[in-house]
This record gives sequence, structure tokens and C-alpha cells, in this order.
Amino acid sequence: MLHHTSVVFTLLLSCAEEMLLQVFLLTIIIGACAGACPLTPGIVYVREGEIVALKCDGSSDVASVTLWKKDFHRETYAQSNMSAAQQRQMGILVHESWLVILNTSMSHQGNYTCQSSRNHSSQSLFTMMVYNVSEDKYDYPETCYKDHSLTLSCPEVNIPSEDIVNITITDVTWYKDGLPSNPYFQKVEEEDAGVYTCNRTYLYSGQTYFKTFVVPLTVQEDTPPIYATITSPRDNQVFPVELGTTVVIDCVADSDSFEDLLFWMRGISFVEDNSSFPVFYNETRDEKQIKASLVFRDLSVEDLSENYSCKLETDNQPPIEVTIFLTQKAHISCLNLTLCIISIVVAVTATIAVYLQFEIEIKLFLRDTLSCFSTSSDEKIYDAFLMCYKCDTDEGLREVDRKLLENTLEEKFGYSLCLYERDVLPGEGMFKQ
Repeated sequence: MLHHTSVVFTLLLSCAEEMLLQVFLLTIIIGACAGACPLTPGIVYVREGEIVALKCDGSSDVASVTLWKKDFHRETYAQSNMSAAQQRQMGILVHESWLVILNTSMSHQGNYTCQSSRNHSSQSLFTMMVYNVSEDKYDYPETCYKDHSLTLSCPEVNIPSEDIVNITITDVTWYKDGLPSNPYFQKVEEEDAGVYTCNRTYLYSGQTYFKTFVVPLTVQEDTPPIYATITSPRDNQVFPVELGTTVVIDCVADSDSFEDLLFWMRGISFVEDNSSFPVFYNETRDEKQIKASLVFRDLSVEDLSENYSCKLETDNQPPIEVTIFLTQKAHISCLNLTLCIISIVVAVTATIAVYLQFEIEIKLFLRDTLSCFSTSSDEKIYDAFLMCYKCDTDEGLREVDRKLLENTLEEKFGYSLCLYERDVLPGEGMFKQ
């Protein structure tokens, strides 16, 4: 009775539904026989007349033989030690863990299982769905924003591996609406949207085989989303702080989603957003940025011993985290400051005293060094004008004293004297009154 019910139910199903039911039954049978969890089938879509490759997982041992079975048959469909003649007759290529069907037809549609001859517990299950050109509904869509650059990628799904001997890929061509196309767009426009076809060409034993992928391209005019990232502070940045003060450290992240979270952590503990705590954070955000400010009400020594991390969590990318360190600002001691001030005062006082004591020598040195001279109206260079008046008393200078004075000023101190009897009126010894 159960057998008749199953037959009637199967006849009511479409071919695709029947195949999926077989996959389900086969999965249960294989799982029960192997004593393991049921296998999950990998559905493989392939266009009729094209090449397709299946890889058996868990059979990487080159010395082992990979066994392939089809549908519910107990006999082996193919195995990796088949002769080349058998493979040509079946239109397949078996290499280590790979099964390549060179020219797929509707007869190849079905369920395939594989396992290694040395590892019966590891099995792989595939469901092959074969369709014709008019049923090209198994595509690999791509989306790009207008005015952005784009390079279309040809999918690498169920294609022969480069390690398979004697089979090589010779070309990859792109088409749009049946015409050759370039997969690279320097600046995508609206008219670039459409259905593109990627055609891979393979060569084996002098024959050419093809694998086609349909890639629909959608061009959007909206502004692309901002990928969330923390812009400030830098990771491992050190902040000099002063004990006993209020310290605020801002963490800024670029984000256009109000679902993104930006928060602070103290070691492995979360920092609360309650402002009544001695250490807390508050958050502000706009359309493009989030800012979480870490606040220390009264910075203590204990706060310096902890590491603080700003963490950004989003739904569409891994978490981002930056860690900062706090260090106490260096202070100049009172003793050092006092000694520094005293040293400056002593140096200034000593400089003034030396200048007052040797003012003339300093000026003469600067004059000779910097060539700074004053010029009189008679175009002679003098430092002083020396003139003696005639005196009849004994209080005046004697001739010997006058000569000594002149020699001392000129020879010892280096003055350039203007002498009346010598430079103004030569021959006149004294000014006559």
C-alpha cells in the first residue's frame, strides 16, 4: 500500500521536484548507512552541451581511489583509476578527486555521490540540474554605483582545476546582447546595465569545450554606503594626562547607519554611559559620524593603570577596535625651578657687572671687530679731541705729563686722538688766550 502511494505521489511531481525528493531520500539512506549526520547536497546548475567539474571533498590522498556513484545505483559510475579508453567512451575525465563531464546532456542529470576508497566515512553529494539555453535563469548578479569604476568577474563555479592534466583554459570572453563586450568600465553609466555573458573556453584532446555564466549588471544612482571605520584616535595612541583633573577623550567613527554601535571598554569591562559614574562615556551622532566621548571626572592613579579601547560594531563588517594608553604628564619640581631662576639672575648680574667694569674695552673690541667708526667733518677718524690751555701756575700739566697722557691714551688704550697742535694747527704748541 505504501509502495503504490509513493508511485502515485511521484507521478504528480515535476522532474525537478522528483529529483529533489530523490536527493532527500538518498541523503537519509547514505547518512544511515555511514552512521554519520545526513549529507547536505550541493546543487550544480549546468547548461546543456557544456563542461562541468565536480570535486570530491576529503579525498586528497593521491594513492587512494575516488569512487563516483550516480542516483540509487550500487555499481560505480566512475573511478579515478579508470582507463583512458573508458573515460573517452563515457565522455568524462576523472583525475584524482575530480570528475569532469565534457559535454553535458540531459542524461547526466541526477544525484552524484563520491568517497575515497580509504575513507568510507567521508562522502560528498551533488545534485546536477541540466537546463537549455532558453532557461538561463541561474545567474550571478553584480551591482555597481553610477560613475564608479568596475571590472566584471567571471565566476569560478564548477570549473576544471588547473591541476587536472591535459585540460587547459584557452580564453575568457564577454558578451552583451550577443555582441563582444569589455568587462572593465572606467566610469559606469546607466546604459551599461544589462545581462552579460562570460564564456570560458577549454581545450582537451584537440576538442574545444565551453562553460558559460550569466552575469546581470545593475547600475544604481544612489550614493554608495560609507564603510564604517574609526578615524580618531589612532591605535596604541598615548595621551598625557594630569592627575586630579577632568579628562575627555573623543572616539570618532565614520558611519551612515544608526544601527552601528560605538562604545568604550576598560580592560575587558564595558564603560557605562551613566554620567553619575566617575568614568563614563556619552555618544553623539549625525548622518555620517558617531562620536563616543570617554570622560574621567577626577583622574586617579588607578585610571592610569588600565587600558581603554574604543570599539565599533556593525552588521555588515567585522568589529573595529583601537586601544589607547594614559600616561601622567611630567612636572618640573620646585627645587629645579628655583635653581633655574637663581642661575638666570646670577648670570644676568654677572654680565652687567663685567660690562660696567670693562665698558671701554668692550666698546673698543666691538669697534675693531665690527668696524664701527664715527667720522668728523675733516674726514679723519678720531676717538677724542684733546686740547690743552696755557696756564702760568704750577697746577697745570707739565709737558712731560701731557706727553704721557697722549701716549697712554693712544698706545695703551688704542684711542685715536685729535691733537690741536698736531692735527688742527700744526706748529702751534698751545691755544693762546
